[in-house]
Amino acid sequence: MPRFARERVDRMVPNAPWSEVQAGLPQTGRPLLACYSDDVVTVFAAHRREIADFALASGRFGGDSWHAGRTTRFGLSFGDIYHHSKGRSDVNVERILAIHLRRDMFDGMLRQVVHGRVFPAGLFQTKAQWRLATRYAQAVMDWHPERGPKGVDLERACVRFGVRGHLKKSLNSEWILGVEHMDPLHSAWGSGADPLTPVVRPYPVPDPCRATLSWDPEASHVS
Repeated sequence: MPRFARERVDRMVPNAPWSEVQAGLPQTGRPLLACYSDDVVTVFAAHRREIADFALASGRFGGDSWHAGRTTRFGLSFGDIYHHSKGRSDVNVERILAIHLRRDMFDGMLRQVVHGRVFPAGLFQTKAQWRLATRYAQAVMDWHPERGPKGVDLERACVRFGVRGHLKKSLNSEWILGVEHMDPLHSAWGSGADPLTPVVRPYPVPDPCRATLSWDPEASHVS
């Protein structure tokens, strides 16, 4: 593993009490909120223990339990991933990882992402064009209600991404600068009304993809 990646493994995600983090954030709409620095964007994903252990040890995904052909999914909201993992039927998916990605690679993904589940009227002229785009897309996205402590749905939405194909291979070989476990925050979210949570802030979305990322079905009036 490159030395820079090894250094990132040992760096903890900044965190603070949920109430303090939320006080400075938009409370409604579809803001892209992320934990990031000049060079790094941190995303969160829940995996079975054997997959997580391999990633923590090697700084990448692999091993006997890793399915290279499946879409790799992650989100920007720790709370969303925490509650989503609790609702899954898979065995042992509740180990949440913080994955530190190269910010330039993350921005490159944003420029080619396609809405995966809901037809984004106005971004495509027809549903047939959209279905074709999703079929061949290397990156997909979906908005979901943001989740607070105790699973309460907020008025604000958060986003989950999925990457596949050559983009997934690139993520595993080039994007990842380090992986760390989020076990202390996982425990806090399971027991506290005001748990520690990663410090996020509005992400400066690159101009070419702002319309795609912010598309809202309730605000779309395209015939």
